[in-house]
Amino acid sequence: KSPEFLFLGEAPGFTENKEGKPFVGKSGKLLESWLEKYNINNYSVINSVPMIPLDENNKIRAPTDEEIDYFRPCVKELINFLNPKYIICLGKIASKCLEKEFKLCNNQNNVYFLYHPSYYLRNNNDGVDFDGATVEVKITRDIKVPYNSQTVPLSDDCHLSLKMTAQKNLVI
Repeated sequence: KSPEFLFLGEAPGFTENKEGKPFVGKSGKLLESWLEKYNINNYSVINSVPMIPLDENNKIRAPTDEEIDYFRPCVKELINFLNPKYIICLGKIASKCLEKEFKLCNNQNNVYFLYHPSYYLRNNNDGVDFDGATVEVKITRDIKVPYNSQTVPLSDDCHLSLKMTAQKNLVI
């Protein structure tokens, strides 16, 4: 079954790189708190760039436009395969990956934008009220089937395969 929500992040951090799952570090814990608060349990999380972007000093940096462009076809193919009802871009890199421009809580069709959880962490804020803005997505939660572990094949052009694990996360 397709996820109701697909959260599109930026790129893995050190914790995500070590564990092989997106959003398992501090930002992921904050995202989990948002999902619990709004009772969202049928979702997947992927990144715009599935590799950890490091500078010459081995510090995490933002993905370059070239990296985003390189992985965009794979991300779009994965989104088409998953066929979520709603896509939530977490930060500017995610919206850039989908070639969209947003402001906080704006939407285009079924694609929404929120600041990346790391923004709230840097500003000592839990982000649960999203800076006072209200995100209201009227939905019917009729699909609550957890994912079984399965391999998700992508086209040969992507040179990636993704393995769905547990009921929420994709490993790239």
